[in-house]
Amino acid sequence: PRSTLFPYTTLFRSERERICYAINSRRTEFLYRLRKGKNTMSIIHVGHIKNNVASRFGNLIDLYDVQTASAEQKEACRLTRSLAAFAVAELGDVDDVTAAKAVTDGTGDNGIDAVYYDAAEKNCYLIQSKWVASGNGSVEVGDVHKFIQGVRDLLDAHFDRFNAKMQAHQDKVFAALSDASAKFTI
Repeated sequence: PRSTLFPYTTLFRSERERICYAINSRRTEFLYRLRKGKNTMSIIHVGHIKNNVASRFGNLIDLYDVQTASAEQKEACRLTRSLAAFAVAELGDVDDVTAAKAVTDGTGDNGIDAVYYDAAEKNCYLIQSKWVASGNGSVEVGDVHKFIQGVRDLLDAHFDRFNAKMQAHQDKVFAALSDASAKFTI
């Protein structure tokens, strides 16, 4: 039943369902605001997303390559990678450990922050993520160009242009590239 004090409150079966609903609602609102020339996300929504991805993936994310970074840079990196893992978990319908292992973000990632191939569904997910604490950011043009080049390099199987994290997924990506019925979701 809905609350009479808060008629727009929906009861959710799980925290995951609530977060997915919040993200989908924010996507709709974002598109509306984008058309109106506004690109803002409430600090409350940013906090909800941050807390969810941090609690689900924070301890699973590899931060070995940023050990010497400042605490602020480590946190931004952890949240960016956690967001990429969240996308893999939701799109690929996989557990959090599998999603965290799909993260390739780091120096030499060629713009691709996570890759996951679902052999059963024949779908290879290529993820680019960026954590923006204010919720008011957008993708930089340079990041888009880097991602596009990374996708081209991946489709051409130029794994020498990627970091070791991506190279660890080389066999799975080759399987997707070798299967004529496989699709790539960006």
